Amino acid sequence: MRNAVLGFALVVSLVIAVAWLETPPSPAQAQAPYAAAPSGSLISHSTNTALGMQQVVLIDPQTRVMGVYHVDGTTGKISLKSVRNLHWDLLLEAHNSTNPSPSEIKASLGRP
Repeated sequence: MRNAVLGFALVVSLVIAVAWLETPPSPAQAQAPYAAAPSGSLISHSTNTALGMQQVVLIDPQTRVMGVYHVDGTTGKISLKSVRNLHWDLLLEAHNSTNPSPSEIKASLGRP
């Protein structure tokens, strides 16, 4: 358990250190509706899995890359599970969506 806490503390410390080193966003960045975080800042999300692991997701909005880590609750071991560049994913109009599709909705509204 001690190692799990230390592993989690390490990941959280890394995220906090990166965020702390960044400068605050300019007024233009703060007003942009799509700006999730200042340029260069990491976005993190953590949750516990059913298998007793802690899952930590880190997203770099500047490079549009996300990484998923598992932290073992017993040993504290941190394992990189996956990394993905989201650029091309976010250019898709639809994927695994149900009807009506975005193109069908657009057509029903009479938009080109």
